[in-house]
Amino acid sequence: RILAREMRAINVDQVNAPVLDVDTNPANPVIADRSFGPDPDLVTRLGVALLQGIQSESVAACGKHFPGHGDPSNDSHFDLPHRPHNLDSLEHLALLPFRAAIANPPTWLFTNKNPLAPRVRALTRTTLKSLAPAGVTSGLRVAIGASSAPKSFKK
Repeated sequence: RILAREMRAINVDQVNAPVLDVDTNPANPVIADRSFGPDPDLVTRLGVALLQGIQSESVAACGKHFPGHGDPSNDSHFDLPHRPHNLDSLEHLALLPFRAAIANPPTWLFTNKNPLAPRVRALTRTTLKSLAPAGVTSGLRVAIGASSAPKSFKK
């Protein structure tokens, strides 16, 4: 709540937080200490608490980086990371914090740009030609077991 109150004091009504990535790779040059750590339960608990605290003060919060960005060992701003994970490992690791956050829900989800394509293909079992909204939404629906995309936060 303090973060949200500080943001409101300077007329900021949205923040790009919380980071919901599980930091499973110590060599990850992108996430590092922005994550709540390597334990998916801890990331889930602290991420949801931060999300709720921010939004309880009428500041928009963003869950990022869907569908998880805690495991590459290269900088995804410059190169497409390889992810050897199967759907089962995604279910029990990277997607856990997003499922919990979406149940609250955040104002929006921040996708992790290039690394999303391989994950969405894995989740939907289809090859995407682009990261069109329909593809991201489809991946999100499959990832969280929903029949529709989450509704926006309204206060």
